[in-house]
Amino acid sequence: MKIAEGHCLNRNYTLAQSAKIIKRGLPCGFWEERRQLIDERTEHIVSRLHSMANSIEEIAAVLKDYNS
Repeated sequence: MKIAEGHCLNRNYTLAQSAKIIKRGLPCGFWEERRQLIDERTEHIVSRLHSMANSIEEIAAVLKDYNS
């Protein structure tokens, strides 16, 4: 969860755990670098697009055979 101070208030931690992490200046154990998240999403999208392209090619082949 974003807040103005930049600390993570992940719901996997209790309020007391979050406060302790923030007070000690420790990193959140659930924090992911945004670039990593973007890269993972991009890989997933590319994979899905390849799968969709393969499915479309299969459909086109069936339709071609059906219309012949």
